[in-house]
Amino acid sequence: MTAALCTIALCIAATAAGGGPDECQRAAKGYSQAVADVQEAERIYARCIAASRAHDDCSAEFGELEAVHFDFERAVSDYRTVCR
Repeated sequence: MTAALCTIALCIAATAAGGGPDECQRAAKGYSQAVADVQEAERIYARCIAASRAHDDCSAEFGELEAVHFDFERAVSDYRTVCR
């Protein structure tokens, strides 16, 4: 699912669940951005591994993937809290 479709689906679900529409929409956008950030970091990490040839451990790329995953966890938590 693309980030835009994901945002729309999350907003519809949140409205049905009775969350505040403005806060929930912000949480849904934050979630969609977090998904996009994880996907981009994953692509960069995978490219590094593919090109490594045992010369690069790709720890910087993995560190970035870990960082954006933390942001993703926070976005999921925010969405769950705001969009009940």
